Amino acid sequence: MSAVTPSPDDGRRAMTVGEAAESGLDDTVTALLHVRPPPGFDEIDLAFWRACRGGHVGAAQILFRHGAQLNRCAPGAESTPLDAAVAAGSDELAHWLRTLGGSTAAGLRY
Repeated sequence: MSAVTPSPDDGRRAMTVGEAAESGLDDTVTALLHVRPPPGFDEIDLAFWRACRGGHVGAAQILFRHGAQLNRCAPGAESTPLDAAVAAGSDELAHWLRTLGGSTAAGLRY
């Protein structure tokens, strides 16, 4: 993963944009999207899915504005961001995704 916060001197591992998104750390997500080199499209898509799995509307919106694909299934999960939001019980996030044209993985197969 390319985008990480600067590593502190105390030996702690730096946070990825996906970890920040899943934790709902909107300011950290924004900062990590502007590091050099910036995260790639695959990393942004996975972070978007992780934000949805965590039920974090703000982080999901930030990542969507930075090009995250609305209906991309997470590797190995076979679920879309909408599936992840529904599983997280985030009605607000699921509604927002649906208004954008979000689909479930089952809906994409038909």
